[in-house]
Amino acid sequence: MNCRYHKTVRWFLPVLACILITAGCSQNKSQNKSAGVYEIRPGILSGYLKPEVLPNSVALLPPPPATGSTAYALDQEVNRKSLALRGTTRWALAAAMAS
Repeated sequence: MNCRYHKTVRWFLPVLACILITAGCSQNKSQNKSAGVYEIRPGILSGYLKPEVLPNSVALLPPPPATGSTAYALDQEVNRKSLALRGTTRWALAAAMAS
């Protein structure tokens, strides 16, 4: 009798664990849906700021470095190194992530 009990428990507990995990995962899908949030296009939610209060991103950026400055030389070096990656898989990944 004792051996039979252990065999039953040995297969029953993993099956019970799988059922509970599956049940828990299925409930999470319904909780991830955003209720009442407008979508700009399918899968893209509108932001929480109204268009009239969006910050002017151009005003937030500093001006480009002055020609001949150390910052300008660094900017040009980064540009050369970036353009050297054109046509590589890294370039394609960066382009895909940017869009």
